[in-house]
Amino acid sequence: MNSLKEKYGLVDRLRLGPVESFWRNPGPWALRGVPKRLQTTEIIDAAINRYEGDCVFLKYVSGRAITDEQRKRVVSIRSAELNYISERHITPELARIAVNNCGRALGLVPDALRTMGLCELAVSRDGRSLSFVPEDMRTYELCLRAVKNDHGTDDEGLALEAVPGSIILSSKGCALCETAVKANGLALKVVPPAYIDAKLAWSAVEHDPHGWICSAIKFVPASLINSQLVDLSLKVSPNSVGNLPSSAVKYLTEEKCIELLKEKPDCVGRIPDRFLSRKSVADFALEQSPQALRILPEKAKTKVRCFSAKERDPDGVSLSWFPERVREKWEAAHPEVREQPGSAEPFVLRTEPRRLPLPKGSTGHELLVGDTGHLVAHQFGEASSGHKTFCYVSDIHLEHQLDFEKCKTMGEAKGLIKEKVDELVSSLPNEAAYLLFAGDVADSADLAKLFYESLVDELDERRLRPTIVSVLGNHELWDNNLCDAAKNSSIERIVEEYRKALEDICDRSDYVSGFTLENTLLICYKDRRYCVIREEDIIQSSCDELGELCIESSELILGGLGYSGLNPKFNASTGLYRDTLGPEEDAIRSERFRAVHDKLARCSGEKRVIVLTHSPVQNWLPYPPNNNWVYINGHTHLNGLSLEQDGPTLLFDNQIGYEPKTWHFNSVELEGQYDPFESWEDGVYEITPEQYREFNRGRGIYSEFNRAGTPYVAKCEGLYMFFLVNDGKPYRLEGGRIYNVEHPIKWYFDNIPRYAARVRSAFAPYQNALKRISEEIRSFGGYGLIHGCIVDIDYFNHVYLNPFTGAITPYFALDTEDREEFDSVGDLLAAGGAACGSV
Repeated sequence: MNSLKEKYGLVDRLRLGPVESFWRNPGPWALRGVPKRLQTTEIIDAAINRYEGDCVFLKYVSGRAITDEQRKRVVSIRSAELNYISERHITPELARIAVNNCGRALGLVPDALRTMGLCELAVSRDGRSLSFVPEDMRTYELCLRAVKNDHGTDDEGLALEAVPGSIILSSKGCALCETAVKANGLALKVVPPAYIDAKLAWSAVEHDPHGWICSAIKFVPASLINSQLVDLSLKVSPNSVGNLPSSAVKYLTEEKCIELLKEKPDCVGRIPDRFLSRKSVADFALEQSPQALRILPEKAKTKVRCFSAKERDPDGVSLSWFPERVREKWEAAHPEVREQPGSAEPFVLRTEPRRLPLPKGSTGHELLVGDTGHLVAHQFGEASSGHKTFCYVSDIHLEHQLDFEKCKTMGEAKGLIKEKVDELVSSLPNEAAYLLFAGDVADSADLAKLFYESLVDELDERRLRPTIVSVLGNHELWDNNLCDAAKNSSIERIVEEYRKALEDICDRSDYVSGFTLENTLLICYKDRRYCVIREEDIIQSSCDELGELCIESSELILGGLGYSGLNPKFNASTGLYRDTLGPEEDAIRSERFRAVHDKLARCSGEKRVIVLTHSPVQNWLPYPPNNNWVYINGHTHLNGLSLEQDGPTLLFDNQIGYEPKTWHFNSVELEGQYDPFESWEDGVYEITPEQYREFNRGRGIYSEFNRAGTPYVAKCEGLYMFFLVNDGKPYRLEGGRIYNVEHPIKWYFDNIPRYAARVRSAFAPYQNALKRISEEIRSFGGYGLIHGCIVDIDYFNHVYLNPFTGAITPYFALDTEDREEFDSVGDLLAAGGAACGSV
């Protein structure tokens, strides 16, 4: 028995019935495999006992089998699950439990159950839930309670906004506004101008909720702003230096900017250019961090400052930040070749586009390498149905790429992110299976959440189904809100925050899954079930057990930050991780990741593994990487790669960096299927029905094969045909269907290569035509998704390519039964049906 597979519930579950399979490893995920007609109260109870609020649980539960008491237990853990309960099962008690857990769950409660008592409870928990209270129940007392409990950190969805105008303008309105501002300074935004005086303005700034986009001083009338108010704003919310209205900037001085940088160095990007241009501020900013060079205005980027910053932080400071004249002087004095520190066999980091030899096993296709500004695709071996496309990007650095200083609301910030996410997703090939993010998406969890929410929304809209895999970078560890004094536990807490956020976002999607890895291994077991193997289980498992798990998985992704314990200069001692991680812990964590890497290398055999880290390989690995694996990283902002014959495959060629630029994915195509017959020699074999089902599942084909007879497989040159022999008569198998055959099985085995060649030749022109249509649709903003004979423009607009006549038919359809055809794509778009625009 493989104890590792047993621990993760992977022991031949397919051979068991769904109920028996559930009891092997009971929990919310296992419940998905139990048909609702077979669910019992006992099964649901076992699942709830393992439920930690980390999946959309009630969506998979039988309404017949679950009890009211069980519903209460689930909702008390996570109120959002109320959304998956049929309204006829939502009782007053269940609604109260949900609202008590989260006030804004009031929005999920049926109107008939929104009593005054429930509304009072909701606004006591979260004042912003006032917007879900029926208008005829919004009394002065209820509104007062709501504004006292408004603790939101942005200026959207303020409790005061939901207060009826008749109350705001009444004799008690001014007092209500004073209470609202004292609870949340951003409420000043919706206070009537007649109520705003110096005292109220001071109170608003004093009670600023520390939002990174919006600050209360933005809503103070110019006539009430003075030096003391500006000082208060900078003290309470240092980020407000980037949100100061023009009437407040005149009270800002060089001395105040320097004091601010002493207290909060990462505010450098929010200080107005007119102050960053001054010698004292520029020099102080660079003294604290060489990477502040990117922020400095052009005229402040002198040769001395640029050279000094690059010498202090060669990996973190990009030459693209230099003025052209200074860059030319630097390039003339410094070669662009760096060696791997601490390695007996150094390798070259290539930073210019060039053609390189292909990795072993390639077909001779040339690869253009480097920061080209558009998608680069790397292909390993011939493209086939057994390959999957892994798209990757790193170092997006939202704070630097997008100008949030101009955003007045959270909605505007989301709009900026959405625009760039659309740009990023537009670069995806239709067949993208994985989206890999190699760290440094943002400095804060709040921004990262906005990014992933926008990404998943866009993928859903385009009906794309990739799996998102992310690791954290050193910038994610800067988020002080997620850290505590216990340094040894802070990283785990930060990782958990990001992991939970991405998982929750993907749980709301019908298409997309998401995983955050830190010293963990993501496997796709038998090409049908994701499982994250923890660090301690990798280290403690036997090599045989871990090797068996690897062989039976279609994809293996080892992920983690990697850290920088082997970098003698640019490690934690330079403040790379701020206060979250010191040099000693940096070295320990690098060693931990290396131990997981080495254990997997010993046990995985010939399986190809993707190693996704933020830090470069040489920062944590003191010897050459595995030649058969693919290493993807970021961090340096120096784009390049190493693809040498019989050498390691290192991809760091899609780092966005600090300088605003076009976003795109690069991609690498690798084998990605589980094949139970992979190691078998060519020949004809008798197999079991279960082996036939596993082969189909490994290719994403659902087949509940249960026919009488004995199945056979004919394998020849990596190609397969399947047959069923019943009462001595052979039939050809295709999924769960059978077809009569005219020859013995051996005849088909001998002719498999000829048959495959003719099929490929016959369909190649048609497939090429579909791809050309897809490319043209994508060029004007359409989805370009190919399925069968159809290419999608968007959800309702499509192009049909007739495989028999070659005729192209654009059409609009709300469902599969009714459609409206057009003479051309231009006519379809001109009719206003497509959301993507016009030709």
